[in-house]
Formats: sequence, structure tokens, C-alpha cells
Amino acid sequence: MALVFARIDDRGKLAAFIVNTTSPGFVVREPCPTMGLKGLGLSTIYLDEVKVPEENLVGKPGEGFGILLEAISMGRLGAAIGAVGVSQAALDLSVDYALQRKANGKPSVSFKQ
Repeated sequence: MALVFARIDDRGKLAAFIVNTTSPGFVVREPCPTMGLKGLGLSTIYLDEVKVPEENLVGKPGEGFGILLEAISMGRLGAAIGAVGVSQAALDLSVDYALQRKANGKPSVSFKQ
């Protein structure tokens, strides 16, 4: 299943749909390059005459932009959580290294500035 946003009128109003990725005409093409987020799975998709049942509409017609903003916010939250985790791991490794490193025969953390 994929969450797909599509324009539904000439004014640019968006709608959000749940689309079955096994539907005829749903084609995943070239993957999009990412900076280290290899498991994210961003790709260009093509929808060639894909039939989507009306009950797969998320929200109401024209409310897709608000749903898109909410989905982006969840992605930002995930990125922030990942950044905190990486920062904590870097701090832990730095503290371990500083406790083990010796200079002039003493642990480097014992020197005062």
C-alpha cells in the first residue's frame, strides 16, 4: 500500500489516496538518491490508469494538502529522533575514549583547563 497525493482539479487542490501497489499500472521506477537513508525507499512511481476505489480516499476531496503536511511532520519527527540517537551515541563514544586515553601517563580527563 502507498499513500499517494494527486491534484483533483485545475486549482491545484490535492486529495490523498491509499493505493494498492499491486494494482495494474502501478509501476515503481528509478530509486531517488538519498544521503545515507538507504532504507527509506524513495522512488519515482508511475500510475498508468490505476483504478482506486472511492473508499481509499483519505479525508475529503481537497484536504490532501493538510494530510501531506501532517505526513511531513511525522517524517521530521522521525529525523529528529534519529539525530538525538546519533548524538547520544557520539557522546557515549567520546566519553569512553576520553576515559581510556592517557597523556603523560595520566587519564586525559584528569587534566584541568
